[in-house]
Amino acid sequence: MGNWNGKLFMQGCRAYCGVIMIDEANDALKRGYVTVATDMGHRLWRSLMNGLSGQAGQ
Repeated sequence: MGNWNGKLFMQGCRAYCGVIMIDEANDALKRGYVTVATDMGHRLWRSLMNGLSGQAGQ
């Protein structure tokens, strides 16, 4: 917290909702921002992985 600039950087999901892309906030972290990310409540990645493994609906 020593280099926090007092600002927040919010990383959304753009067109990839269901996947949290926090590594795209690395530049903001280097500039002293506190960063957060969200999948906007979507469970796309989990749904895809469950479907591919034959466990859809679990």
